[in-house]
Amino acid sequence: PSIDGILAGELLGERTMQQEGRYPVIGLTGGVGAGKNVRPVIFTENYGFYVIQADLMARKLMEPGKEAYKADAIFLGPVILQENGEIDRKIMADIIFNDQQKGEKIDQLTHPLVWEAIRKEEGKHVDQPVVIEAAVPSKDFS
Repeated sequence: PSIDGILAGELLGERTMQQEGRYPVIGLTGGVGAGKNVRPVIFTENYGFYVIQADLMARKLMEPGKEAYKADAIFLGPVILQENGEIDRKIMADIIFNDQQKGEKIDQLTHPLVWEAIRKEEGKHVDQPVVIEAAVPSKDFS
């Protein structure tokens, strides 16, 4: 059987995915090219999972006025802002990938906000199984 069949079928049980009054929440992690973007589609189409993508959640939180936007703009300063107020992702990337300390600080500011938003989103979908797709799993997500 395919890995998708194993995960969603054998591991979770063909009879029903709901146990103890709650559907499963599965974390899907992996590096670049590991298929993180393809597998959630399979889980959605074949098994009815709701998919939460950490990268998309992070992008939403980087919109003007959102929590990560505020934290990152305060820390890195107005140099990362475009004229329309949005964060210039290229400039921000240049800064954080060329300065390890700044990159680590941005991770410290942003990752907890992203995981908090993921927890809230997951909590809205207790009536179905959930897949959380993230390159870096949270140590404290349970």
